[in-house]
Amino acid sequence: MSRSLIAHFESGRRRPSLPDAKRLDQALGSGGVLVRFLPVRETRDVAEHFQAALAFERQATEIREYAGSLVPGILQTETYMRALFLRRPSCDGRGV
Repeated sequence: MSRSLIAHFESGRRRPSLPDAKRLDQALGSGGVLVRFLPVRETRDVAEHFQAALAFERQATEIREYAGSLVPGILQTETYMRALFLRRPSCDGRGV
């Protein structure tokens, strides 16, 4: 799967198909999380449990994201996060 395709998924410009979500779940070892995020019906913009968030997003004048990590989005696997926390980079970026 290309980086640009994953970027489209993460930014919401494109919705992954069921086969794509299954492939990503398998590659990331995420236990089906991405498949469960897909809407049940193709006619919906988002899964039912995201409807409230979508309504708030549409009302927002600005959306900010804080990420206390180096890699945002679906690439934040458990292995990646463990490695990040074990390294504990310092504020100057050189690490401990």
